[in-house]
Amino acid sequence: MTRELFNIPPAITAGDAANWRLVLPVYPASAGWAASYVLVKATNQITINTSADGDDHLVSIASSTTASWPPGVYNYALYATKDGDRQSLAYGTVEITPDFASATGGMDARTPAERRLESLENTYDTLAARHLASKSGGSVSTTDKELTELREQINKQRAVVVSERRKKQIREGKRPGTKIKVRFMR
Repeated sequence: MTRELFNIPPAITAGDAANWRLVLPVYPASAGWAASYVLVKATNQITINTSADGDDHLVSIASSTTASWPPGVYNYALYATKDGDRQSLAYGTVEITPDFASATGGMDARTPAERRLESLENTYDTLAARHLASKSGGSVSTTDKELTELREQINKQRAVVVSERRKKQIREGKRPGTKIKVRFMR
């Protein structure tokens, strides 16, 4: 199915075909303009070229191509080129989501923020246990200040995770889970 878009979709699943029609009225393919995306993250770069279809630019990426794309959040730039001249048209982010079907050995599908939160919570539990042991005569000492600072980091990271989850729910067309309660008084 080819969707008509003015830009890249917010997410592409690795291993799925990706097809869309890019409508750029100022840069029509019929006038010789070519459109392309460059997706980058710290360890990877992906180039997506389009093909002309009248005035529009078609993006058609095979499943076998996206299957090799590493999951993650990429920054992208959309360019239009003609006769050696390039115009930057858009910038943003796109998420390449993992291919669950190819994860026969299992997969950690948590976001980096979720993994960091778990790590902070495990560290807190370990330090809290040491703190209790030191109060009952143990040799390792952890201060209340260290535990307080770690708890603050956990709370900040938890807010990041909650924000990510709400954004994901909105992308999926679901309610973000926030409620506004109102009470009317007479």
